[in-house]
Amino acid sequence: MDNRAFASNPPARMRDAYAAVPQVKAEFPSDVGVHQLFEQQAERIPDAVAVRSGNESLTYGELNGRANQLARHLVANGVVPGGSVAVLMNRTPACLVSLLAILKAGAAYVPVDVGLPAMRVDYILKDSGATCVLTDRESRSRLDASARVIDVDDPSLYSGESLDLGLPVAPEQQVYCIYTSGSTGLPKGVMVQHRALMNYVWWAKKQYVTDAVETFALYSSLSFDLTVTSIFVPLISGRCIQVYPELGDDVPLINRVIEDNKVDVVKLTPAHLALLRNTDLSRSRLKVLILGGEDLRAEVAGDVHKRLDGRAVLFNEYGPTETVVGCMIYRYDPAVDLHGSVPIGTGIDNVRIYLLDGRRRPVKPGEIGELYIGGAGVTLGYKGKPQVTEEHFITSPFVVGERLYVSGDLGRVNERGDVVFLGRKDLQIKLRGYRIELGEIESALLAYPGVKECTVDSTKTAQNPAAAQLTYCARCGLASSFPNTTYSAEGVCNHCEAFDKYRGVVDDYFSSMDELKAIVTEMKSSRHAKYDCIVALSGGKDSTYALCRMIDLGARVMAFTLDNGYISEEAKQNINRVVARLGVDHRYLSTRHMNEIFVDSLKRHSNVCNGCFKTIYTFAINLAQEVGVRHVVMGLSKGQLFETRLSALFRASTFANDAFEKSLVDARKIYHRIDDAVSRLLDTTHVKDDQVIENIRFVDFYRYCHASRQEMYDYIEKTVEWARPADTGRSTNCLLNDVGIYVHNKERRYHNYSLPYSWDVRMGHISREEAMRELDDSADIEIAKVEGILHDLGYELNDQVVGSAEAQLVAYCVSEKEIPAADLRQFLAERLPDYMVPRAFVQLDSIPLTPNGKVNRQALPKPDLQRTADTAGRAAPRTPVELQLAELWKEVLQIDKVGVHDNFFALGGHSLPALMLLYKIDSQFQKTISIVEFSQSPTISALAMQLGGGGD
Repeated sequence: MDNRAFASNPPARMRDAYAAVPQVKAEFPSDVGVHQLFEQQAERIPDAVAVRSGNESLTYGELNGRANQLARHLVANGVVPGGSVAVLMNRTPACLVSLLAILKAGAAYVPVDVGLPAMRVDYILKDSGATCVLTDRESRSRLDASARVIDVDDPSLYSGESLDLGLPVAPEQQVYCIYTSGSTGLPKGVMVQHRALMNYVWWAKKQYVTDAVETFALYSSLSFDLTVTSIFVPLISGRCIQVYPELGDDVPLINRVIEDNKVDVVKLTPAHLALLRNTDLSRSRLKVLILGGEDLRAEVAGDVHKRLDGRAVLFNEYGPTETVVGCMIYRYDPAVDLHGSVPIGTGIDNVRIYLLDGRRRPVKPGEIGELYIGGAGVTLGYKGKPQVTEEHFITSPFVVGERLYVSGDLGRVNERGDVVFLGRKDLQIKLRGYRIELGEIESALLAYPGVKECTVDSTKTAQNPAAAQLTYCARCGLASSFPNTTYSAEGVCNHCEAFDKYRGVVDDYFSSMDELKAIVTEMKSSRHAKYDCIVALSGGKDSTYALCRMIDLGARVMAFTLDNGYISEEAKQNINRVVARLGVDHRYLSTRHMNEIFVDSLKRHSNVCNGCFKTIYTFAINLAQEVGVRHVVMGLSKGQLFETRLSALFRASTFANDAFEKSLVDARKIYHRIDDAVSRLLDTTHVKDDQVIENIRFVDFYRYCHASRQEMYDYIEKTVEWARPADTGRSTNCLLNDVGIYVHNKERRYHNYSLPYSWDVRMGHISREEAMRELDDSADIEIAKVEGILHDLGYELNDQVVGSAEAQLVAYCVSEKEIPAADLRQFLAERLPDYMVPRAFVQLDSIPLTPNGKVNRQALPKPDLQRTADTAGRAAPRTPVELQLAELWKEVLQIDKVGVHDNFFALGGHSLPALMLLYKIDSQFQKTISIVEFSQSPTISALAMQLGGGGD
């Protein structure tokens, strides 16, 4: 076969009406296996070096011949087409011989990491149905005596016939099975077929291999599917693989790759990329860096790109194992990708990418949806788990006969047409490139004797423990976390008691619908050709009801809506339906600066609403001037009125309307002169004109209307068929509302709607119970989605939990007696990979639950990851060496405080930061300390003693 025929056909971009991004349609050799393309290269360039490792190397001819000989041995020992063979060995040229031999024998390979606990190894071997295990002498001890083992170091295997076997390959035949974490408590094997692998490898060859590319690095575990790129792409391209085995020393393998400086292409996780931020790369020959496995931050990519002086290209490759290594690609652009997350881009060849809502309908560009993946990269499903396969691999509603993989990942299409990754929608997390189902850890913990209940969380989502200890006003429901709040012996808050004293003033301020009718009559006296007023319509219940009733009162209305970029699709349907039913003119107003306004609002107020409100008022005044009306009707609830307008009522003994209105006008003049993003980025010509501000009259509808919430719902549902959107989280119109609530809770430690809701209760607008339900975010806010939007906006939380350090796993257990954390840690270490063992264990009397019975993750107590090992409290550094070491610890662990007796690993450290720490120590103190030595006593005091600068 002449493969050049495929390369000569340029890909065609196809527009699927339902897809999030255009599909690239391209031919690829779908009827052969990757090993057969390798065989073609072996015939073409038999003397070219295919693999190097240290002083050992194999040419294409030698690699192919040895693989053929081993393949014949496998066939003779019962390996059949469609079967499975496990591979458990260190990375060496023999490892590549083994993989190719398995494929040549018609079987699928099952990679097993040599570092896995014995129990997990046994499970994978049994579940996969592996006929035998290919291993080396070094790794043989990892296997049970009953395992059927073939020692690839045995020279007798490599004799006899060395010609290709020529066994046919069925496109849908399994080629490998990689095990990933499973939510049911056991890992699940992802079965990948030849056709899906070939689509990826053929595309990757076109994407990454140029004339300047000669060598790929293979340095990570075979059980990481990122190694597929590093193995098969060079082998079908006639390039060389530089293999880096695990040597058991302290040098991170990525650092060995960089120092060796023998490769042009390296595939790595963002966590490994971060290790290179302080590395001298001025002489590096790297030309292509392929990132995958977790969220890539623009700052990290930028730092490494600069250190490479722009010589290398960085690609962000996204793809679950279930869609073969990578299904989306984005080339990092240092001029554009400055903050937040680097996009994941668009689909690779022959892959369709969909962003769907909760009803599996496509979302519009800019809206958040779940990633569904279709096309040639969708794999066969999970080994021996048909029900789980059915849940995650669904029939496509868009393409007949196609299956879609339900990723559980959230994303949106940005203004440049690229997909941006926004995190998970479930409890699966990515930690240092590993995909972890928290349910698998929980299942393992429940097997420990005495553990009755448990849940596992990440410090990325762990909340403030104060939530479980709040008290609430017996009258209005205001929580004790609200600033300057105290309670009487009867449990009534001081704000309610103050309201009792000034109730008369408040009653005088609020009027009746008769007064509003008089204002409408005044509006009409201006005899404007078309309108009496403009009405702000957000699409929520309050503004919708206000608009309807203004029409009932005979007002001729122009309605307007601020399209802030996050109004949900269903909310827009409400808006469009309402204005059509009422027959009113309507405009959507927007600005390209909205994201900057949101970030500014978050920085100033820890919420997005303040920025939106000011934008709405600015647009309202500009629009009123444009159409020539004086009155702007706002649908702020009574609670929002108190928060934004009425604090002055508490300073008045009587209510005088003229004086009050004048004070509001004066306040508005000051409000629009405050230097913020709105003032800097929008047209403020009118709002900074005193005469305009004095001429425009804002009419607060709910100053005059006293309808209950249920009355409002009943009216708008019947009159204009308003329906509460199902795609907005807690809000009734804005997808960003959850972001403001979440940030405010994290940064200010109380709910930003606490005050408005308490006033709504005092004024009889809602009941205390309704307010309490509205203020409970535990079951409503999808934290992964919110954090994804924050990444997208480029906003960093100012919080001691989120963003202060790398995420750590935390286990919460309920048992009748105290269980030492060391015992739980040891128990899990025998069953789970190291990266899945929690760094902290918290014992609880019970697992907190939400009203609907789900785990209330916001009420889980924050773990004390900085707890010191000594009982006398944290000991401060005593010597210059200890002071210097303490600064290194804080830098590496990203924490604020550390004691000289604190255990590095108890503070959340693991192998990567430990290696970074030891490298920094070597650099600053010119003393090499092995990770083995450090692990035996991982404290500052012990390190200082080794460096000759310890305390007494």
